[in-house]
Amino acid sequence: MKITQELFFDCYNFYKNKNYSDRSLDILRSNLEKFDAFMRDTIGEYQPSDITYKILEEYKTKLSKTKINKHSIYYWQRKFIHPKTVQMRIQSVKNFLKFMNFIYGEGIDHRNIEIPRLREQHINFLEEYEVERLLEVVEKEEKTEIWKQRSKLLIEIGYTTGLRLAEILNLTIDEVQEWQSRIIGKGSRERLVFFLPKIQNQLSEYLKLLKNPLPHTWTIGKRTTKEKYVFISHNPDTFGQKLSKESVCWLFKKYNKKLNIPGKRISCHSLRHSFATRLMDKKVNLREIQTLLGHADLKTTEGYTHVRNPQLERSHRLAFKNFW
Repeated sequence: MKITQELFFDCYNFYKNKNYSDRSLDILRSNLEKFDAFMRDTIGEYQPSDITYKILEEYKTKLSKTKINKHSIYYWQRKFIHPKTVQMRIQSVKNFLKFMNFIYGEGIDHRNIEIPRLREQHINFLEEYEVERLLEVVEKEEKTEIWKQRSKLLIEIGYTTGLRLAEILNLTIDEVQEWQSRIIGKGSRERLVFFLPKIQNQLSEYLKLLKNPLPHTWTIGKRTTKEKYVFISHNPDTFGQKLSKESVCWLFKKYNKKLNIPGKRISCHSLRHSFATRLMDKKVNLREIQTLLGHADLKTTEGYTHVRNPQLERSHRLAFKNFW
């Protein structure tokens, strides 16, 4: 049995039937295309038995030495692709072999494939005053009111809901106008999300601005899609289309340079960490934090929470108070 595009297509359908999200399927497709190119460059046409543990180790080595694309927003931050990217690409190959094992009974046992472990990284999160500083940076950096409002709304939704970037970009106007909405998140899991009155008021102001002539063109934008997403492109040709992840990443890259908090890099994910940290500081039950973050496993939630430095200091003083 040769590895063909039809076989990959069957693999995508296999995981689609398991309710994998469109985003997850896109990642799987992209990663398998890269692995397929590696295999064909290495040995030409191949079959499941050619995907050995040895060749997977070679692929891991190649990935770890892959230079980052110069068009990437992280181009100036690191030389090689992120270890997380390496991890995801190997996971995609493992998923393909799981499909081959289950459907055809071929290929090495996917359960024996080791995914590269990541070193523990410093958790980026913002204190409340740092969120205020971030909003001040937006106020200074964005030249037009509509861009200011869009960025502020994105930051405050991220900080007060803990939504992932993809989940934020999928929000519709109707969902945010409700006090509580059920959204479909990672792994096609549904959960409740709460939108504060302040967020709803900001959304109203933003929607009013969208009815005004847009900067540069000075014409009123017309939505080009039926879905009324909250965060949309303001460009004349793509007005109304969902804002891209790349656009948001570029915005945060700009804000990071101006904010310049030592040891911290601001992103939608750091806002999510900040949300979890605030809940923990307010003594919210870990199970409730898990539900609000949309985690399937409590262990994942534990990775988002951490002991704060003041707590460590108090514990240390208590333990050694007789030595002072």
